[in-house]
Amino acid sequence: MRISSFRSRISILFSLILGLVLLLYAFFLYWGLSRSLYEELDRELRNKARVTQKVIDLYARAVGDSPRVVDYVFNRINFPEDIDVRLELLAKLDFYWTQYFGKLNMQEDLLFLTTKDGQVRGRSRRLSTDLLLVLARKLPTSGRTDGVIFADVYYKKRVLRGISVPFVVAGQLRFLQIATSQRPVVQILRTRLWVILLSIPFVFVFMFLLGRFFAGQMLQPVLDVTGAAERISHRKLGERLAPPRNNEEMRRLVAAFNEMIGRLEKSFRHIEEFSSQVAHELRTPLAIMRGESELALRKERSPQEYRRVIEVNLEETKRMLKTVEDLLLLARLDYHPDIFRREVFDFCAFFREISGQASILGEEKGIEITLHLPEGALLVSADRLHLRRLFFNLIHNAVRFTDAGGAVVLSAVQRDERLYAQVCDTGCGIAADILPRVFDRFFRRDRPDSCEDPGNGLGLSIALAIARGHGGDIKAESRGKGGSVFTVELPLAGQVKKI
Repeated sequence: MRISSFRSRISILFSLILGLVLLLYAFFLYWGLSRSLYEELDRELRNKARVTQKVIDLYARAVGDSPRVVDYVFNRINFPEDIDVRLELLAKLDFYWTQYFGKLNMQEDLLFLTTKDGQVRGRSRRLSTDLLLVLARKLPTSGRTDGVIFADVYYKKRVLRGISVPFVVAGQLRFLQIATSQRPVVQILRTRLWVILLSIPFVFVFMFLLGRFFAGQMLQPVLDVTGAAERISHRKLGERLAPPRNNEEMRRLVAAFNEMIGRLEKSFRHIEEFSSQVAHELRTPLAIMRGESELALRKERSPQEYRRVIEVNLEETKRMLKTVEDLLLLARLDYHPDIFRREVFDFCAFFREISGQASILGEEKGIEITLHLPEGALLVSADRLHLRRLFFNLIHNAVRFTDAGGAVVLSAVQRDERLYAQVCDTGCGIAADILPRVFDRFFRRDRPDSCEDPGNGLGLSIALAIARGHGGDIKAESRGKGGSVFTVELPLAGQVKKI
């Protein structure tokens, strides 16, 4: 058993808690039993005192208040023949007292009767003088006229429980003291204590093993997750765990683990696709640069030819740098959304500025760019620089895929605490089979009749990443021959989602 294992720690913690509970239970059980036994002992003493008082009073009425009466009651001896008694009454009292004396188990008890000033009027024969003095100290009568006293008496390794009860005999105040051994109570408590102390280790060991078994059962899903984690590699990211049926916590853990594996699988697939796409994008300009350089080195060239090769290589270098910069920007947008420097501004004023600058893009092709905005202000919390890049990418694509003499319409509306900005064009539209892919990285939609630079296929990906980084989104629609519509959804100021 490894102490460092979670299962062992749970078992030990369970056992320690159980041990503490058992100790507390044993303590309160022993304390409750002790209190119950001593209360029962005191009740028995009260009952013995009550019956003894009644018998003494009855005998005193029959034969008079005499120490010999007390000796008879305490020691069960015959009356002297010179005492004038009513034999019939005495026979009844003797029968009554004999029955109770045996029922109350008073054969081993010590009894004595005193007056108010402490004079002994009678005592049991088994009661020695030394013990009588000890009991008299523990059960004093001086200055007392009523009330019952209980006391523990220790005498030569004997433990006694004593009671002192005042009562009146023939008009005289007397005190009846009875002492009984606590040995039966002590023996019962000692036996129970040993039973408790000896049973705790066995219960502790049994519960430790039981707790270890149940801990193993409860932790089995964790072991399954561990085994799956050890088996899963970048080649087996499609494996999933079956959630347990009767364990809510473990079901959530397994669900979270499966979701994590799903995200990893998606990330690995994206990395694989991304790497192949990057390699493809960079291989072409590098091949061009290599080919031009090798061609220039095969023989002597004129300065103009060398200049052309250098210009071609420089152009391809710029294209690669642009691709690398866009890739770095996408990585930062995906994994570091805190790069946005937000500020609250009026989107309508911002969009007017964008529209004015974008009109320059349409002048070369004779494309009219118009703007439709609502009255009043639409406040947004956003990064101006990145938001500007988003809309310029959309407007540049709209102008590029719109024929000369067409139009591009910019508009913005507010619905349900959200801002919806649209870039609509009258171009050739987007084919249905490629519409879902327009936001994919490195995806390019070229026009066969255009000689423009097709770009690197990252513009719309960057625009979408910027929109989502601001808590929004972009939707693309195609109107067939009527052009396409790109709708940018952004939260208004105070409604920004946490990323």
